[in-house]
Amino acid sequence: MERETLRQLKALAEKGDTVAQLAVGALYATGSGARKNYRRAVEWFRRAAEGKNARAQYFMGWAYDCGHGVRRDMREAAKWYRMAAEKGHADAQMSLAMCCDEGQGVRRNPRLAFKWFLAAAQQGKDDAQLLVAQAYFLGEGVRKSEHRALKWCRRSAGRGNGSAQIMLAVCYEFGLGVIRSRKRAALWYRKAAEQGESDAQYQLGLCYLHGDGVRKDRAHARAWFEKALANGEKRAKKELEKLRKE
Repeated sequence: MERETLRQLKALAEKGDTVAQLAVGALYATGSGARKNYRRAVEWFRRAAEGKNARAQYFMGWAYDCGHGVRRDMREAAKWYRMAAEKGHADAQMSLAMCCDEGQGVRRNPRLAFKWFLAAAQQGKDDAQLLVAQAYFLGEGVRKSEHRALKWCRRSAGRGNGSAQIMLAVCYEFGLGVIRSRKRAALWYRKAAEQGESDAQYQLGLCYLHGDGVRKDRAHARAWFEKALANGEKRAKKELEKLRKE
């Protein structure tokens, strides 16, 4: 069935159908219906990309970024990411922003990085929303604004981004741009902790240990410290040792 699908897609691809060309490339890249072959995948991605298919242009950027099917070349990666980003491809906007932020394949440019992070954030990319929030907090590539930082942090946290949830918890814990609220801090630490974020699990353990924003409960504190430690949070080990001695 998969081989037949590949045959039919190739027939359409040979006629210049960019969607089919992209699909054939994806089949070779994933090994579905054909033996995994990045070189052939790139050949088909390139044909679709040259036909102005934004998704294929993004995959060309990805190929050069990772060195799949081609020699790794960040200048080429950034070139293809830009083509797709200018067509509104959110993942390409995010990748191009990272290139600009880190100076990979292009000259480092925080303002341009912010522009593309914002473009991806406006399309609902929660990781981009978090980075926009960080940029506003730090004033990197944009004028500092705690109000706007919190707006984007809330958006990202609301979409389930664990790092954004931790950032929002910290804001409430220390009153950064918001009225200080240990209860809300604990609430956001819990949301991140329930997603397996070790730092949040540790912080929630501290909340229960000291009764910050939640009712004091040593059993709950121990449980969250144990989860944090299991996820690699070394600070939790000291807290567990203290609890055992008491």
